[in-house]
Amino acid sequence: MRMIRTFATLILAVVFSAQAETPKRELPELITDRPDFTESVEVVGKGIIQTEHGITLDREGDVHSLSTPEILVRIGLTKRIELRLGSDGFVMERSTAGTFKGRADSEIGAKIAFFEQKGRFRPAFSIIPILSLPSRNEHFSSLGYDPTIKLAWSKDLPQGFSLAGNVNFSSLTAENGRFLQTAASWSLGHELKAGFGAYWEVFAFSPWEKDGKASWIANSGITHGVGQNAQIDVRAGKRMTEVGPNWFVGLGFAVRRPTHWFAR
Repeated sequence: MRMIRTFATLILAVVFSAQAETPKRELPELITDRPDFTESVEVVGKGIIQTEHGITLDREGDVHSLSTPEILVRIGLTKRIELRLGSDGFVMERSTAGTFKGRADSEIGAKIAFFEQKGRFRPAFSIIPILSLPSRNEHFSSLGYDPTIKLAWSKDLPQGFSLAGNVNFSSLTAENGRFLQTAASWSLGHELKAGFGAYWEVFAFSPWEKDGKASWIANSGITHGVGQNAQIDVRAGKRMTEVGPNWFVGLGFAVRRPTHWFAR
């Protein structure tokens, strides 16, 4: 609980300090890749750094896990391309087998925006290639270099709704060899009043583990914009099948700045 309180305090401190100085550059609407599983099609824009942070509690079977500080750093290289660096940070697990602590694997990737939505039927579309880099932690690392390709799409709907989804293909390292895992997601978002937003999402992994069954998971969350350049969020979800996390909850925040702000 102390870690959760500390993280909540950090959210408030960082988010509100980000509003102390408004950059002269006019920026588009802040769109993040958290808190849902579905990655957005939007890139942050040339010359922009956007950092997204989180903490997650979950239970799978008798294993209780805490991961923090989850982080995704997005750096706009061009109008259509961003560099991405991420990790689940440090992980702690408790179960009947004992307590384990360690560092999760890291990721390096990019997001490439191919085209915007057009007309009634064509959604916006982006591709996100990722390479997972092993932390070499015996308990929390795959110990392998694992590539993933994510195909992201999004379409605005009437009445402030939007529909988005991903189709992912990952080559993952397991104790008994490498295997192909596919994933898919569908996320329905809606703008609310006073800067709030909400989403409802279903996503699936097939298989959840090598030679295992598929897992279907449902989750929902709320976001709230703080000024033009920050956002806070909460989320909760649970599995719909016999494998996967029994439940999970999380909270987080995102902040963006032009790159010259970080260089000072």
